Amino acid sequence: MDFNMNEPLSLTNICGGQLEEDFQKLYRKLVTQLDEGEKANLSISIDLQRVKDTSSMFTISYKITPKYPPRGKASMVRMGKDYTLQTEKVQEKKPKVIGLFNEGEGGKDNE
Repeated sequence: MDFNMNEPLSLTNICGGQLEEDFQKLYRKLVTQLDEGEKANLSISIDLQRVKDTSSMFTISYKITPKYPPRGKASMVRMGKDYTLQTEKVQEKKPKVIGLFNEGEGGKDNE
């Protein structure tokens, strides 16, 4: 095997640059889902393994794992006579209406 492997290994070229690409995608996704004061993290592990029966070849692999902030909520339930759990009926949510113009910027006031 004759590979053209003269480039020094760095975080930007691991697995043909895929680690960098995955990092760029994942950190953006994480920060868009964070509310004020919340914390998330990305864990990156890199494994090196010497190829059997060689003196200078290694395989390199990585894992990148995002950890999003937990989401949760609590509500009350009660047990009915037949031991089934019951809760309140879900109220239909009305969509929030957002106007295209603020008052005085092309709305009814300026016609």
